[in-house]
Amino acid sequence: MGEPETKGSGFLAIVNTLRAMLPEETFERMVRALPADTAELVRKPPLPVAWVVSRHFFDVVNAAARIGFGGEEERLLEVGRRAMQADLKTVYRMFIKLFSPGFVIERGTRLWQTYSRNSGTLRAAAVGDKACDVFYEDLPKQYMTNAYWAYQRGCLKGVIEATGMKSVQVEVREGGGRENRAVVRISWG
Repeated sequence: MGEPETKGSGFLAIVNTLRAMLPEETFERMVRALPADTAELVRKPPLPVAWVVSRHFFDVVNAAARIGFGGEEERLLEVGRRAMQADLKTVYRMFIKLFSPGFVIERGTRLWQTYSRNSGTLRAAAVGDKACDVFYEDLPKQYMTNAYWAYQRGCLKGVIEATGMKSVQVEVREGGGRENRAVVRISWG
């Protein structure tokens, strides 16, 4: 198996969201703290369809938690929510509103392999009419942090909110942290 990679669109989504959420000085301080090759990708972004070594994405997530938000990893939930909603193209957003949240999450987990490779798997299972569990399995262990899981929770929340649902709750029920697996429960009102 090769090195974990992410589509450029995911990298661009988090960078653009952080650029919009952080004061310019804080954003620049965060970029200066990144490894040189990651900082270069922030300054000269890849094409959305390009494959980017996932380490760069994780470098940005962790620097955002540490420098951008002063260690408040939970603020990355909002970054993930906004990044996901920005990444959903207008046409997707229109269709998403036509389907149930459970259907959207189940279909969305199938796209994991389209936007990441050598990065484990996702699957979803309904839990009644107003909840589902998302199973993250075999993710690249070397990159797992609480900041990453907060970001993922935000992405899931953003997708469900795009369906028009309110009162969306997302929690890690098993795994997470430094583990390369998690069960994340999403529920909606």
